[in-house]
Amino acid sequence: MKPIRILLPNLDLEGEIDNYLSFSFCRKYYSSGEFQLVTNRKVQNADKLSINQLIMLGENSRKVGIIRYKEIKTNEKGEEIITVKGPTLGGILRQRITIPPDGEAYDIKDSNAETVMKHYVKRNCFDILSMKFPMLEISPNQNRGEDIKWQSRYKNLEEELEKISRLTNLGWHIYLDFNLKRWIFDIYN
Repeated sequence: MKPIRILLPNLDLEGEIDNYLSFSFCRKYYSSGEFQLVTNRKVQNADKLSINQLIMLGENSRKVGIIRYKEIKTNEKGEEIITVKGPTLGGILRQRITIPPDGEAYDIKDSNAETVMKHYVKRNCFDILSMKFPMLEISPNQNRGEDIKWQSRYKNLEEELEKISRLTNLGWHIYLDFNLKRWIFDIYN
C-alpha cells in the first residue's frame, strides 16, 4: 500500500496517510481524470483531508488530484469513514472559458496541435490577469502534432482541449514539479 501524501496547493507537505480502505486513481489521455480515497477518520492525518488540498500517490508527481468533495459517514460498525474525491490536476481547466481577444469575435489559432493547445491555456490561464492560476506553468513547446486551425469563443477550456486532443491524438496533463514548486501543463504522445 503506497502512502497518500496530502499537499497544500503551494506543494508544501501537510501529512501522509498510509492506512486507507481504498484508493482509485483514473488518468485519462484526452482530458482530466479522477480519484477517490476512502479511509477511517481515526487514521493519522485524516483530519488534513480538506477541500482544495492536493493528494499524491506516493512520490508520483503525475498522479495528483485536487480534493473537491468530502463526506464523513458512520458505517455499520459505528466507525466514521471519510471519502474524498475530485479531478486530477487538469481539472482546474474546467474552471476557465476561452475568451476571444479584445475586439475579436473568436480566438483563432492556426498552427501545430501542441502550439494551439498551449495558446488557449496561456491565453485563458495567464494572459487575462483575473483568470491567472498562480501555481501553473506551461512546459516548453515542442511543436508536436499535425497542423490545425481552431477557433473558440466562450467554450469550456478543458472541453476545447479534449476536442483538439481527440482530433490530433495528442494527450495532455498537469503534473507537479517540486524543484520549480509549480504545476506544469504539458502535451504528450
